[in-house]
Amino acid sequence: MKKLLLLSILFFVSYEIQAQEILFKVAYKPNLVYKQSMESTSKNTVTYLGPNELLKRLEEKKLENPKYTLSKNYIESTNSTGSLKNGKFPLTIKFEGDEKSIIPGGTTIYGHVVIDKTPELDSINAPKLDSLYRIDFLSSMQKVISQVLLPEQKIKLGKSFVREMPISIPIGKFNFNLTNTITYTFKKIENNKAYFNITQIYAINSKNTDLSLKANGSGNGQIIYDIENTFYLLYELNSTINMHVSNEEMEFKVVTESTTKQTTNISK
Repeated sequence: MKKLLLLSILFFVSYEIQAQEILFKVAYKPNLVYKQSMESTSKNTVTYLGPNELLKRLEEKKLENPKYTLSKNYIESTNSTGSLKNGKFPLTIKFEGDEKSIIPGGTTIYGHVVIDKTPELDSINAPKLDSLYRIDFLSSMQKVISQVLLPEQKIKLGKSFVREMPISIPIGKFNFNLTNTITYTFKKIENNKAYFNITQIYAINSKNTDLSLKANGSGNGQIIYDIENTFYLLYELNSTINMHVSNEEMEFKVVTESTTKQTTNISK
Protein backbone atom coordinates (compact mmCIF):
# COMPACT_ATOMS: atom_id res chain seq x y z
CA MET A 1 0.00 0.00 0.00
CA LYS A 2 2.82 2.40 0.92
CA LYS A 3 4.64 1.51 -2.31
CA LEU A 4 1.48 2.22 -4.35
CA LEU A 5 1.02 5.57 -2.60
CA LEU A 6 4.65 6.48 -3.26
CA LEU A 7 4.33 5.57 -6.96
CA SER A 8 1.18 7.68 -7.20
CA ILE A 9 2.94 10.68 -5.66
CA LEU A 10 5.92 10.27 -8.00
CA PHE A 11 3.59 10.05 -11.00
CA PHE A 12 1.79 13.28 -10.14
CA VAL A 13 5.05 15.10 -9.34
CA SER A 14 6.49 13.93 -12.66
CA TYR A 15 3.33 15.02 -14.49
CA GLU A 16 3.41 18.44 -12.84
CA ILE A 17 7.04 18.97 -13.83
CA GLN A 18 6.32 18.01 -17.44
CA ALA A 19 3.29 20.30 -17.50
CA GLN A 20 5.55 23.25 -16.64
CA GLU A 21 7.72 22.67 -19.73
CA ILE A 22 6.57 23.56 -23.23
CA LEU A 23 7.90 23.24 -26.76
CA PHE A 24 8.03 26.91 -27.77
CA LYS A 25 7.78 27.30 -31.53
CA VAL A 26 6.22 30.21 -33.37
CA ALA A 27 5.00 28.90 -36.71
CA TYR A 28 2.00 28.92 -39.02
CA LYS A 29 -0.17 25.79 -39.21
CA PRO A 30 -2.32 24.60 -42.15
CA ASN A 31 -5.98 25.53 -42.66
CA LEU A 32 -6.13 28.43 -40.19
CA VAL A 33 -7.03 32.12 -40.39
CA TYR A 34 -4.94 34.64 -38.43
CA LYS A 35 -6.61 38.05 -38.01
CA GLN A 36 -3.87 40.43 -36.95
CA SER A 37 -3.75 44.06 -35.89
CA MET A 38 -0.67 46.10 -35.02
CA GLU A 39 -0.50 49.51 -33.38
CA SER A 40 2.84 51.30 -33.28
CA THR A 41 3.91 54.70 -32.00
CA SER A 42 7.30 56.36 -32.33
CA LYS A 43 8.34 59.63 -30.71
CA ASN A 44 11.68 61.21 -31.64
CA THR A 45 13.29 64.06 -29.75
CA VAL A 46 16.30 65.76 -31.38
CA THR A 47 18.24 68.27 -29.29
CA TYR A 48 21.11 70.26 -30.82
CA LEU A 49 23.89 70.91 -28.31
CA GLY A 50 26.41 72.88 -30.33
CA PRO A 51 28.44 74.54 -31.51
CA ASN A 52 27.25 77.96 -30.39
CA GLU A 53 27.07 79.27 -33.98
CA LEU A 54 24.59 76.54 -34.89
CA LEU A 55 22.47 77.18 -31.80
CA LYS A 56 22.41 80.90 -32.63
CA ARG A 57 21.24 80.22 -36.20
CA LEU A 58 18.44 77.97 -34.93
CA GLU A 59 17.35 80.67 -32.52
CA GLU A 60 17.40 83.38 -35.21
CA LYS A 61 15.26 81.24 -37.50
CA LYS A 62 12.95 80.43 -34.58
CA LEU A 63 13.40 76.72 -35.14
CA GLU A 64 12.45 74.36 -32.34
CA ASN A 65 15.22 72.98 -30.21
CA PRO A 66 14.54 70.34 -29.06
CA LYS A 67 12.44 69.20 -32.01
CA TYR A 68 9.74 66.59 -31.53
CA THR A 69 8.23 64.27 -34.13
CA LEU A 70 5.49 61.75 -33.50
CA SER A 71 4.28 59.01 -35.81
CA LYS A 72 1.48 56.52 -35.31
CA ASN A 73 0.57 53.55 -37.48
CA TYR A 74 -2.21 50.99 -37.44
CA ILE A 75 -2.12 47.91 -39.66
CA GLU A 76 -4.69 45.13 -40.04
CA SER A 77 -4.20 41.95 -42.03
CA THR A 78 -5.77 38.55 -42.58
CA ASN A 79 -3.22 35.77 -42.92
CA SER A 80 -4.71 32.55 -44.30
CA THR A 81 -3.10 29.15 -44.71
CA GLY A 82 -4.25 26.32 -46.96
CA SER A 83 -4.09 22.55 -46.89
CA LEU A 84 -0.89 20.62 -46.32
CA LYS A 85 0.37 18.80 -49.42
CA ASN A 86 3.76 17.16 -49.92
CA GLY A 87 5.12 18.77 -46.77
CA LYS A 88 4.08 22.36 -47.54
CA PHE A 89 1.01 24.59 -47.60
CA PRO A 90 0.11 28.00 -49.11
CA LEU A 91 0.14 31.28 -47.16
CA THR A 92 -1.78 34.43 -48.14
CA ILE A 93 -1.37 37.78 -46.33
CA LYS A 94 -4.03 40.37 -47.19
CA PHE A 95 -3.87 43.88 -45.73
CA GLU A 96 -7.08 45.65 -44.74
CA GLY A 97 -7.83 49.38 -44.80
CA ASP A 98 -8.14 52.03 -47.50
CA GLU A 99 -5.83 53.86 -49.93
CA LYS A 100 -4.64 56.21 -47.17
CA SER A 101 -3.40 53.37 -44.95
CA ILE A 102 0.37 53.01 -44.60
CA ILE A 103 -0.07 49.73 -46.49
CA PRO A 104 -2.96 50.27 -48.94
CA GLY A 105 -5.96 48.03 -48.39
CA GLY A 106 -6.11 45.09 -50.76
CA THR A 107 -2.34 44.64 -50.90
CA THR A 108 -1.87 40.86 -50.94
CA ILE A 109 1.24 38.74 -50.52
CA TYR A 110 1.41 35.11 -51.62
CA GLY A 111 3.84 32.57 -50.24
CA HIS A 112 4.22 29.07 -48.94
CA VAL A 113 5.33 27.30 -45.79
CA VAL A 114 7.48 24.17 -45.68
CA ILE A 115 7.01 22.32 -42.38
CA ASP A 116 9.68 23.34 -39.80
CA LYS A 117 11.08 26.08 -42.07
CA THR A 118 10.65 29.84 -42.31
CA PRO A 119 7.78 30.88 -44.64
CA GLU A 120 8.85 32.03 -48.08
CA LEU A 121 7.04 34.98 -49.68
CA ASP A 122 6.85 34.49 -53.43
CA SER A 123 4.88 37.36 -54.95
CA ILE A 124 2.83 40.46 -54.25
CA ASN A 125 -0.32 41.98 -55.75
CA ALA A 126 -0.33 45.69 -54.90
CA PRO A 127 -1.65 47.90 -57.72
CA LYS A 128 -1.66 50.95 -55.43
CA LEU A 129 2.07 50.63 -54.68
CA ASP A 130 4.88 51.83 -56.94
CA SER A 131 6.41 48.89 -58.83
CA LEU A 132 9.88 49.42 -57.33
CA TYR A 133 8.49 49.80 -53.83
CA ARG A 134 6.60 46.52 -54.20
CA ILE A 135 9.89 44.61 -54.48
CA ASP A 136 11.35 46.40 -51.44
CA PHE A 137 8.17 45.83 -49.46
CA LEU A 138 8.12 42.10 -50.25
CA SER A 139 11.77 41.84 -49.19
CA SER A 140 11.07 43.75 -45.96
CA MET A 141 8.12 41.51 -45.11
CA GLN A 142 10.29 38.44 -45.64
CA LYS A 143 12.83 39.87 -43.20
CA VAL A 144 10.14 40.67 -40.60
CA ILE A 145 8.70 37.16 -40.76
CA SER A 146 12.17 35.64 -40.41
CA GLN A 147 12.75 37.67 -37.23
CA VAL A 148 9.33 37.22 -35.62
CA LEU A 149 8.80 33.49 -36.17
CA LEU A 150 11.20 32.00 -33.62
CA PRO A 151 12.76 28.52 -33.97
CA GLU A 152 11.50 25.78 -31.67
CA GLN A 153 13.01 25.01 -28.28
CA LYS A 154 11.95 23.37 -25.05
CA ILE A 155 11.71 25.78 -22.14
CA LYS A 156 10.79 25.29 -18.50
CA LEU A 157 8.76 27.61 -16.32
CA GLY A 158 10.95 30.36 -14.86
CA LYS A 159 13.70 29.88 -17.44
CA SER A 160 14.81 32.30 -20.17
CA PHE A 161 16.29 32.27 -23.62
CA VAL A 162 18.15 35.05 -25.42
CA ARG A 163 18.13 36.24 -29.00
CA GLU A 164 20.22 38.93 -30.69
CA MET A 165 18.84 41.06 -33.52
CA PRO A 166 20.79 43.59 -35.61
CA ILE A 167 19.32 47.07 -36.12
CA SER A 168 20.48 49.72 -38.60
CA ILE A 169 19.73 53.38 -37.83
CA PRO A 170 20.27 56.03 -40.56
CA ILE A 171 21.53 59.44 -39.44
CA GLY A 172 21.98 61.75 -42.39
CA LYS A 173 24.09 59.93 -44.96
CA PHE A 174 25.43 57.48 -42.38
CA ASN A 175 24.09 54.16 -41.10
CA PHE A 176 24.86 52.98 -37.58
CA ASN A 177 24.47 49.40 -36.46
CA LEU A 178 23.06 48.42 -33.08
CA THR A 179 22.55 45.03 -31.50
CA ASN A 180 19.26 44.38 -29.73
CA THR A 181 19.68 41.64 -27.13
CA ILE A 182 16.24 40.26 -26.27
CA THR A 183 15.58 38.03 -23.26
CA TYR A 184 12.35 36.03 -23.10
CA THR A 185 11.39 34.71 -19.65
CA PHE A 186 8.68 32.04 -19.27
CA LYS A 187 6.43 33.25 -16.41
CA LYS A 188 3.31 31.07 -16.30
CA ILE A 189 0.85 28.73 -18.06
CA GLU A 190 -2.87 29.42 -17.91
CA ASN A 191 -5.75 28.09 -20.07
CA ASN A 192 -3.34 26.50 -22.57
CA LYS A 193 -1.53 29.80 -22.99
CA ALA A 194 2.09 30.56 -22.07
CA TYR A 195 3.04 33.99 -20.73
CA PHE A 196 6.49 35.50 -21.28
CA ASN A 197 8.15 38.70 -20.10
CA ILE A 198 10.52 40.46 -22.50
CA THR A 199 13.54 42.64 -21.72
CA GLN A 200 15.73 44.38 -24.28
CA ILE A 201 19.20 45.90 -24.20
CA TYR A 202 20.52 47.97 -27.12
CA ALA A 203 24.26 48.44 -27.72
CA ILE A 204 26.20 50.00 -30.58
CA ASN A 205 28.48 47.74 -32.57
CA SER A 206 29.75 49.98 -35.39
CA LYS A 207 32.19 52.85 -35.73
CA ASN A 208 32.35 55.76 -38.15
CA THR A 209 35.45 57.85 -38.75
CA ASP A 210 33.44 61.00 -39.57
CA LEU A 211 30.98 60.90 -36.68
CA SER A 212 31.24 60.00 -33.04
CA LEU A 213 28.24 58.04 -31.85
CA LYS A 214 27.32 56.85 -28.40
CA ALA A 215 24.16 54.83 -28.04
CA ASN A 216 22.31 52.69 -25.56
CA GLY A 217 18.78 51.70 -24.81
CA SER A 218 16.42 49.31 -23.12
CA GLY A 219 12.91 47.98 -23.38
CA ASN A 220 10.35 45.63 -21.94
CA GLY A 221 7.19 43.87 -22.97
CA GLN A 222 5.19 40.67 -22.89
CA ILE A 223 4.04 37.74 -25.01
CA ILE A 224 0.91 35.62 -24.72
CA TYR A 225 1.53 32.42 -26.67
CA ASP A 226 -1.15 29.99 -27.88
CA ILE A 227 0.38 26.58 -27.13
CA GLU A 228 -2.01 24.57 -29.32
CA ASN A 229 -1.75 26.83 -32.37
CA THR A 230 1.97 27.68 -31.87
CA PHE A 231 1.49 31.42 -32.39
CA TYR A 232 1.45 34.76 -30.58
CA LEU A 233 -1.89 36.05 -29.37
CA LEU A 234 -0.22 39.17 -28.01
CA TYR A 235 3.22 40.65 -28.65
CA GLU A 236 3.81 43.96 -26.88
CA LEU A 237 7.00 46.02 -26.62
CA ASN A 238 8.03 49.41 -25.20
CA SER A 239 11.56 50.66 -25.81
CA THR A 240 13.79 53.72 -25.58
CA ILE A 241 17.04 54.34 -27.51
CA ASN A 242 19.40 57.20 -26.62
CA MET A 243 22.00 58.44 -29.11
CA HIS A 244 24.64 61.14 -28.87
CA VAL A 245 26.19 62.24 -32.17
CA SER A 246 29.02 64.69 -32.73
CA ASN A 247 31.72 65.82 -35.14
CA GLU A 248 33.60 69.06 -35.78
CA GLU A 249 30.51 70.78 -37.20
CA MET A 250 27.70 69.80 -34.85
CA GLU A 251 26.64 67.94 -31.74
CA PHE A 252 23.18 66.64 -30.97
CA LYS A 253 21.32 63.90 -29.14
CA VAL A 254 18.37 61.80 -30.25
CA VAL A 255 15.91 59.99 -28.01
CA THR A 256 13.55 57.51 -29.68
CA GLU A 257 10.64 56.13 -27.67
CA SER A 258 8.56 53.45 -29.36
CA THR A 259 5.65 51.18 -28.51
CA THR A 260 4.34 48.23 -30.51
CA LYS A 261 1.30 46.08 -29.80
CA GLN A 262 0.32 43.20 -32.06
CA THR A 263 -2.72 41.02 -31.43
CA THR A 264 -3.81 37.87 -33.27
CA ASN A 265 -7.13 36.06 -33.37
CA ILE A 266 -6.87 32.50 -34.72
CA SER A 267 -9.78 30.57 -36.23
CA LYS A 268 -10.51 27.76 -38.66
